[in-house]
Amino acid sequence: MNWIRRHALITTLLLGLISAITGIVSWAIPDSRAWMGRNPGLGWTLAISFATATIWSLIRLDGIAQERNREVGELQERLSHLEVRAAAPTERDVRKFEELIDLWSLNGPILRKLELFSGRRWEGRFTDPFYEFCRQWAEVFFDNADFEAKYVEFFAACKGLEEWMSGNGAPTSGDSSNFIYTIADGDEREGGWPEFDRVRNEGLELLDRVLELRKEVERSGRQLGL
Repeated sequence: MNWIRRHALITTLLLGLISAITGIVSWAIPDSRAWMGRNPGLGWTLAISFATATIWSLIRLDGIAQERNREVGELQERLSHLEVRAAAPTERDVRKFEELIDLWSLNGPILRKLELFSGRRWEGRFTDPFYEFCRQWAEVFFDNADFEAKYVEFFAACKGLEEWMSGNGAPTSGDSSNFIYTIADGDEREGGWPEFDRVRNEGLELLDRVLELRKEVERSGRQLGL
């Protein structure tokens, strides 16, 4: 009985199917057809049972379909709310984005000085703010996944330029307050001046990549409402 209560629709369909099969078999066999003719009440009972089972099943199926549609609608509504919440920038993201843009603005401590970078000789006081940024912002992350991906790409480019400077520049003059860094010229390299040009161009390309991604970071943040 518990199974019947839990599977009322299946039970009704089975009863209707049994009624239909019984009616068809009774009509198809001559002796049974004759017997049914002498007992019309049984035929009507089978017909009514089949019709009732069919109608109830259709009503039940329609109810199930409406219930599923309602559940789908509720799920879509919840998802839309989650999407709106996920799209809204967090206060922390807004604050860190403004700090990032201030650091890398035209009047900030990094960008204008990096633009003086020649790839051959540079002053420590011009690149120290850039080194400081690479150190302080290494653990920074953003809640917005799209902007986080763009920031990670930008910071990786900054680290690449920082490593190039550290690996190729050597203090050749100045003092502790402002060392002057230069890269080894062609006379000091096994590959000569072609090798010097390659190394220098590598540094300039890294700088161009940083400047390009800085623009993309700002544009992406503005588009996301940060």
